[in-house]
Amino acid sequence: MAAPDEGLLNAVGQLFVQHGEMPHQHPGVLSARLGCPDCADCVVAVYSRRNGEPPELALALRQRPDGVWVSLFPGAPILASLAFPPELLGEILAALCRELGASALYFPLAYAETRAAHLLQATPAMDCWQRSPSPIISWDDGGEGLIGRFMERYGSQAARKRKRWQSLRAVTLPPLSAVQALAAIEANSWKSSLHADLQSNGQLQYYQRLLLEGLVELTVATLDEYPIAYRLDSLFRERVYALEWSFDQRYAALAPGMFLLLDGLLLRWGREKLHYIDLFGSPDRLKTLVETDRRARVDFAWPAGSVTELLRRERSDHDLRLAGYLARGVGIRRIYSEMVDR
Repeated sequence: MAAPDEGLLNAVGQLFVQHGEMPHQHPGVLSARLGCPDCADCVVAVYSRRNGEPPELALALRQRPDGVWVSLFPGAPILASLAFPPELLGEILAALCRELGASALYFPLAYAETRAAHLLQATPAMDCWQRSPSPIISWDDGGEGLIGRFMERYGSQAARKRKRWQSLRAVTLPPLSAVQALAAIEANSWKSSLHADLQSNGQLQYYQRLLLEGLVELTVATLDEYPIAYRLDSLFRERVYALEWSFDQRYAALAPGMFLLLDGLLLRWGREKLHYIDLFGSPDRLKTLVETDRRARVDFAWPAGSVTELLRRERSDHDLRLAGYLARGVGIRRIYSEMVDR
C-alpha cells in the first residue's frame, strides 16, 4: 500500500499530539509501518462526528490471509479523543467490516490501563480476553536497584557472568551508523539462522526508517569499538519501550544482550527522569531477572462470534506454551526454534 496522503497523516498527527498513548501511533511511525511487506492490504481511517471538526478517531488495520483485519497500533490499538462514545465506535466498526468484507476486526495486545482498552471494552458486541503481561522496570530510583535484583535472582554465578562483559562498552549511535549496525548484527544473529530476524520478517527497513527519522534510537554493545549487540528504544512520555534487541552470535560467550539490559540500560537512561522501562513482550528468563512489575495486556476482537472465539483459542494456546517454557526454564533461543518448527 502507498503511504496515506498528507492530509490523512496530518489528521492522525492532530489526534496523536492530544491523545496519543503509544509511540506506534505517531504518524511517522504509521507511515513507515505501511511500507512493510505485510501491509500490502491496509486501511487507515479517520473519523469526525461533524464535517470540518477536528478528528476524533483513527484506525489503522492490515488484512490477514484469513480475512481478519488487525490493528497496526500495538499497546493502544485505536487512537481516540476523550469520551468518544463506545456505541458510535460499534457503529463505525460494523460499517468498516461491511466495507472491507472482514470476517472480524482484531485489536491485539492492548495495555489494560489505556483509554483505548477502556473504550474497546465498552463497545457493544466486543470480544475480549487476557493475554500474557509485559514486564517493566520501574525507574523511580533511576535504575539504582537494577544490578542488585539481577545479582540476587541470578544467584551464585551472577558475578562471574558480569565479568564476561567487562571489555564491552555501551554507545548510542547516530542515525546513519545505527542503520548500518542494526543490519549487520541482525545478519549475524542466531535468529537469522531460523529466518526469524528482522530482515526475514520484513521489519528491517521499517526500523531503519524510524532510526533515520529520529523516532527510535539504537544503543549497541561494542567490543574494541565494533558493535556486537543492540537494543532498540523508543522514548515516549517519560516511558522507554525496549522494542527489539539481539546480538551477533559469534560473541555469545560475552553475553552482550544481557549486558545491554543491565549496564547498558543504566549507562543510557540512568540519569533520565522516567516512570519505567517497558520490556515490550511476554515474560522470558532474561526479563524475569530484572523486572519490577508487569503491565496487564488484553486482546479485543469485533464482533464476538465464532471467528473471535477461534482467535481467542489460538492466542490463549500461544500464551500457555510460552508460560510453560518459562516455568521449565527454557531460554528464548530454544523457544524460537521450537515455535518455528511447529
